[in-house]
Amino acid sequence: VYMRHWPHRFGLSEQTWARWGYLLGLDVARGEVLTVNGELMLPVTLQRFTWEDPDGALPLDQQDDGSNKPGRWQHAGVREPSTLVPRTFGFVGFQERVYVCPPEGTDMATASVEASTQRRLLQINNRRNVVIRGLTFRHAVDFVGGHDRPVHLHVQNALIEDCDFIENGARGLSLGESPQRITLRRCRFNRNGWAGLSGGFKPDNYVMEDCESSANNWRGHMAGEHSWDAAAVKLFGLNGQTGVTVRRHRSFGNLTHGFWLDQSFTLNAPVTIEDSVFAGNSFGAELYLEKLTGPVLLDRNVVWNSSSLYGVNGTSWDLRFTRNLLYTGNPGQPIFFLHRRGTESEYANWSKNWTLTGNLVASGDATSPVILNRSLPEQYTAFLDTVEAAGNVYAAPTGAMPFPTAADQQMGLGGWKARTGSDADAVMMDPQFGDPAGFDWTIGNPEVASRLPDLPGPLSADDRARLEAATRFAQHVIDVAAQIEPDGGPPFQRAVETVDNNFRPVRLDAFANRPLTGSDAWIGGGNVLPQLSPGRHEFAAVPFEVASADGNAATVLGSAKIIAPDGRRYPSALIIPINGRLDAAYALHAAGWVDQNPEPFASYEFVYEDDRTHTVHVAANVVGAVNPRVGEWYHAFTPFSNADTRHQSLKGTARGDGATLYVLEMINPRPEVPVLAIRVRSDLQRESTLALLGLTVVER
Repeated sequence: VYMRHWPHRFGLSEQTWARWGYLLGLDVARGEVLTVNGELMLPVTLQRFTWEDPDGALPLDQQDDGSNKPGRWQHAGVREPSTLVPRTFGFVGFQERVYVCPPEGTDMATASVEASTQRRLLQINNRRNVVIRGLTFRHAVDFVGGHDRPVHLHVQNALIEDCDFIENGARGLSLGESPQRITLRRCRFNRNGWAGLSGGFKPDNYVMEDCESSANNWRGHMAGEHSWDAAAVKLFGLNGQTGVTVRRHRSFGNLTHGFWLDQSFTLNAPVTIEDSVFAGNSFGAELYLEKLTGPVLLDRNVVWNSSSLYGVNGTSWDLRFTRNLLYTGNPGQPIFFLHRRGTESEYANWSKNWTLTGNLVASGDATSPVILNRSLPEQYTAFLDTVEAAGNVYAAPTGAMPFPTAADQQMGLGGWKARTGSDADAVMMDPQFGDPAGFDWTIGNPEVASRLPDLPGPLSADDRARLEAATRFAQHVIDVAAQIEPDGGPPFQRAVETVDNNFRPVRLDAFANRPLTGSDAWIGGGNVLPQLSPGRHEFAAVPFEVASADGNAATVLGSAKIIAPDGRRYPSALIIPINGRLDAAYALHAAGWVDQNPEPFASYEFVYEDDRTHTVHVAANVVGAVNPRVGEWYHAFTPFSNADTRHQSLKGTARGDGATLYVLEMINPRPEVPVLAIRVRSDLQRESTLALLGLTVVER
């Protein structure tokens, strides 16, 4: 690890989205870029901060009344620079130092080491008739949550051709509000830290031709951030009557959504996407079509879900799929994802009025469905009632393509035809792809080729080279991030000094009531915890045994927020038998749906043989809490540790977002008296929800 004096103090990102309840994690809050011999190094946050906001996020209806006290980052220590791994770097601002661990074998005496110092590369505001050609914008300091973007164009009637926006700290190109009559041709938006193109709010008469957006969101991935605002390309508020046209676009190897069109606020907002390829992206959707009113025409595209969560995330109206190749080979992940959205607009909060004509819809894995339905039953019924389909070919390894019914059971192709009253001429047929794992979708079955003669063909040599380069870079980022030790609080000294055989992990199988993954996993709301598996784990030097009982691993206490899948409320108290003399007990737990009440919402009680009790109250880490003992599980909320609480961060994966668990140390004040049980309680009137994942006692 090498160190150099660094006088620049760029600071940390703003919490732009706090008033919507979304906090950026610290590890995505810096904006610098550093290269060694032209190769991007990946950022690791060395100087630790916590986010403190004395009166909470600013409500949307109080933005301008001056009543809100702004939050701020507060210094909370330094991570040892020696923890850097090859191809990473970090800053410690108050030391005025930058640290880098170069690729192995690098001769730093002769290497070219460059670090960004520029925040603005080009800004044009309130201009018309703008032409930009043949320029490269690279390596700018840029913050994910910042408003001051390096390349920001607030223009109309603009032509941007043959430009590269690459390897910037967060975004490549940003367009401002109401970008109209915008044409982008042969531009590349690649390897940016967050997003390639932030395409503006309320775009209209907007054309993209022969562009590429690949290998973006390396900064986000290093922090476990893959969605919210991150995407290779994102356009928001498609309200225009002329609309948006995308032709021959290529989106490869992004560590986030491949292309995101987000919301219409009018009933007519046309979109056309044609002759484009979305392939090899991870941690999101290949193509995200959110709350669009349409009409949206998707013609002769390839959507190839080999590593994404979804092929098409399609909570929109009036989607028209014609002559597309739609494939999923990622185990368990669908081609189409349907779910309900919030009510930011009055339109398109669910899926309906879809048309599918002449498409090849193929699953390469027996567990990968055509449709994953997470919309409400009445919404999915509306989808089935309004879908129209004809001339499609379906393929699945088992020879039977399952479709969900409105009751979320399965029906085959015959049931799909009967229920929708369409797709009468659809057939099941193996296309005999050349090499699905290698992105070769050449169709070897002549009958499929004759039925669907107008499908897009295989990649050109140039496109294949781009795809391979992007997926190599994405895998490189994944590999480097995996080497970084997850952040966590220091081990408990008592646990370090405890003899191993004095630890007794308590089996919670009899109490576990929710699984860690699946449609209704541990904390509800579609959230999953795939990073934690049943069995033995160690956090803060304490061993825990995570339950495995009929698929359930988490023990969730009742609250005003969470209910069981069958509609029952969970219990507000449970009694865990102990029957022994204890020095201490440790709880592995987390909280969800945390409200802003600083008072305790749960407790642990030692129940002694003489009927006396000792209570440890549990408050969440919110403003005003005197001694918080648990925090919100979602990784974007700043973790904390204190005298009796340690946090443990779990990195995001392709199957779930990053998470923070907490270990609570409870010292027994009466170690000489046998403890019959530990009683866990919760407040049914509070939304804050406690999930217990492990319990370990230290026997005398």
